[in-house]
Amino acid sequence: VEGMRGQTQTNHMRVLMAIHRSPDGRVLARAISIDLDLTERTVLKLIGELRQEGFLTTKREGRQNVYTVRMSKVRDDYLVPIALTWQTP
Repeated sequence: VEGMRGQTQTNHMRVLMAIHRSPDGRVLARAISIDLDLTERTVLKLIGELRQEGFLTTKREGRQNVYTVRMSKVRDDYLVPIALTWQTP
């Protein structure tokens, strides 16, 4: 994520926003991909990169992952302008 520019950076932010706005972080990669007009594979890759950089935490519940956006990380990193516009779901 760090150092990424252009469309890729935008897609990371879009995925973060989709997860943040979902109730309890319960949203399928397939649903995000449909909403954002991205492939499911791309969304899963973006989620993996966001987790690796510390923007998301993941908790496994049954067959589903529940994601949590680490707002402190978002605010402290390069996404400050976007984070400030987010509203709690």
